[in-house]
Amino acid sequence: MNSQKTVEEASDDYFEKFDLYVSMAHFVGKTLHIRPNDILDTWGVPELVVAYGHYANEITSQNLSLIHI
Repeated sequence: MNSQKTVEEASDDYFEKFDLYVSMAHFVGKTLHIRPNDILDTWGVPELVVAYGHYANEITSQNLSLIHI
């Protein structure tokens, strides 16, 4: 059986990943007051993923510290 994807299937996968990176760039850009296009044009994917994880964890920690049990 042929396991290669069609062009349509491959483009769907590409745009799904691209949308994820764009969303991450918008979040990081808003946090750092940087244009998302600057992030997408100059940063590598690992830098974007690490920055996104770091700032998302900071916000989560802040929100959890507001909860009084």
